Amino acid sequence: MTGKLSAQWCQILKAVFHFAFVARQQRIRTEDQDFYIDLVFYHFKLKCFLLIDLKLGKLTHQDVGQMDSYVRIYDQQQRAVDDNPTIGLILCSQKSEAVVKYSVLTDSE
Repeated sequence: MTGKLSAQWCQILKAVFHFAFVARQQRIRTEDQDFYIDLVFYHFKLKCFLLIDLKLGKLTHQDVGQMDSYVRIYDQQQRAVDDNPTIGLILCSQKSEAVVKYSVLTDSE
């Protein structure tokens, strides 16, 4: 199901929102760990990356923390000087109002 969902989101983002597909399951590395981002896109007019994490189930604070880490690592490793800050998007099958309300990403760039 995740593969089919990924393909659908790729088509929507490319056709409707003018994002360029960069990678699926892109590996990013820190000194001692590898992480995999479900989908990565780039918007040439906005000059920013979009990282998408696909979740089956309810949104948790761990998901938000994970995306926050992905965005920070990606900005440090991939973002060019003239790029705008990376956007992180978590798509899940069930939301949690409390997690969204008190998310660390709410006040981020």
